[in-house]
Amino acid sequence: MFAMQNGTPVEKKLTRSNQSSEKLLLVLEKMAELGQPLRLQDIAQSAGLNPSTALRFVGALERRGYVYQDPQTQRYCTTMKICVLSNRVLANMNNNVRDLSRSILRNLSCLFGEAACMSVEQDMQALYTDIQDGPDQILRSTRRIGSIAPLHCTGAGKLMLTNYSSAELDHYIESKGLPRFTSRTLCTREELAAELENIRRQGYACDNEECELGVRCVAVASRDDTGRVSHCFSVTGPCARLTDDKIQAHLPTMCDMAYRLSRLLGYSGSRADWPGAECP
Repeated sequence: MFAMQNGTPVEKKLTRSNQSSEKLLLVLEKMAELGQPLRLQDIAQSAGLNPSTALRFVGALERRGYVYQDPQTQRYCTTMKICVLSNRVLANMNNNVRDLSRSILRNLSCLFGEAACMSVEQDMQALYTDIQDGPDQILRSTRRIGSIAPLHCTGAGKLMLTNYSSAELDHYIESKGLPRFTSRTLCTREELAAELENIRRQGYACDNEECELGVRCVAVASRDDTGRVSHCFSVTGPCARLTDDKIQAHLPTMCDMAYRLSRLLGYSGSRADWPGAECP
């Protein structure tokens, strides 16, 4: 039985409250999206609301300082107050991302028993921003914080290349080339393009001795609010230990960890429809 408050089931009251909150946020998002002073009718139409409902939400936003009404034109526009909130969020974001990413690295290192790295793209290269050595440290990765690696022959780098359009990939190859590091390195545009298409479909990438003989890695990506690859997590180890069976067994957990950071970075898609959905 539902709890009652003022004769109304609490669950129903919460549902109505949630719907109102969503509509208020929708009004604010539409006003910001349209980016110009708007009539009330325009706001209502863009948000799919009747004018009286739209006025109620616009009024609430105006009282809180997020919306301003020009007394002469009677049109509404968003204020800079939302930027104040944004700056506060950004001020805390780096700490939150760092804390969560370090937790992910520790968990991945323990899960696989190997070294785990986080990297971002910088100047068409993979820049390692954090690393967690494996528990036994038998194989100490040559990757260190601040070191860089090519994109075409590393798991994280190939994930970063999935952001590239065909023309951007051509520019990358023209600028950086596809140097051969081992007999397994992908050194032609056709091979690399086919590999990137496969990675886009499956949502993770592997480096099978393409950068160092005897060493392989598996990598997954976290995505930002636009859906683009933002941060990459990779696990590196000797081929004898980082086997296909081991990778396949731990990929679901690895993908879930990357998805958690994606949500923090503003990714709004569900776990089922993001590019890592095909992790087994």
